[in-house]
Amino acid sequence: MTTNRVRSSIRRAFGNDSFSHVSIQDHAIEDFADELSEMDLPVPDWTGSPFPRADIPDETVFDLYILIAAHQFQFLIHDELYRSTYDGETWTGALALWRSFADAIDRGVPITDGEHLRDLSLAETRALFTGEERDETSIPMVEERHQLCNDIGELLCTEHDRFFHQSFDATQEVQLFGNGGFVEFLTEEFAVAFEDTRTVDGQTLYFDKKAQLAASTLYGRFQQDSFFTPSQEDIGALTIFADYVVPANLRAHGVLSYDSHLTQLVGGSSIVPEGSREEIEIRAAAILAADRLLDAVNDRRSDHVTIPQLDYALWRRGREVDTIYHHVRTTDY
Repeated sequence: MTTNRVRSSIRRAFGNDSFSHVSIQDHAIEDFADELSEMDLPVPDWTGSPFPRADIPDETVFDLYILIAAHQFQFLIHDELYRSTYDGETWTGALALWRSFADAIDRGVPITDGEHLRDLSLAETRALFTGEERDETSIPMVEERHQLCNDIGELLCTEHDRFFHQSFDATQEVQLFGNGGFVEFLTEEFAVAFEDTRTVDGQTLYFDKKAQLAASTLYGRFQQDSFFTPSQEDIGALTIFADYVVPANLRAHGVLSYDSHLTQLVGGSSIVPEGSREEIEIRAAAILAADRLLDAVNDRRSDHVTIPQLDYALWRRGREVDTIYHHVRTTDY
């Protein structure tokens, strides 16, 4: 049986829902599952605008989707979403990020080459994430993104022959977890971009948000191909990708509730300190609640729904409903 260290570490730390600031409401899970069970819940294929075009080589897709996952963090500035416009169409948040990288590929920028990333300047990094309208909300933490590109590029050049695909064989069935697995490959070989751990009561908790997201997007992109094919057991072991959108959506549906202290902290748009008990509990509770929600949805359907389907539904709905996000300055999500 596949073991995902994210789920096991969080269950150890918060068995019996031993949270101080967050509660999981089981009755709300049942109500939300009723609603979700009636919805179309596809495995997204991450093609079509704003995503990269479908005719680029598999190895380039592999490298590009990993690089995009590394940048899947912090799209809000004072409640204003990062936005960019290409060919007259404006995208926001993560979709704007996808469109920026798709545009780089279309322009022939060797964005997946370690040498290019290593030598990328701050001005070039700003340009990478800027669309046609110069007065749009720029991407947050651009200096950190610039450093991230340089660090990834240096690692690719010195240890991985310039490209992610040179060190991980995705042409056969892919193992996601454990020694030699894809998630650990990213979090260990490229810890500067993908390590995502916290410590609570002396215990290490793994969240691995961006590494699991990379696995999920690649699985979706290649679901009809023979490239990057994880087992269904490994796909079933994924957890929800704990960011700021999914917990807010779960809270909007009553699945998560916060105590007065956390309600005031989040509602006042204060910065929740990275690594604080409050931040850890929000993300951990979202993962545990999503596991229960997934079970409840599957109890109501004849087909089998997996985390990539549920996470995508929660993320898309979280962008559409009126929610209040917790604000953390971090490159983890």
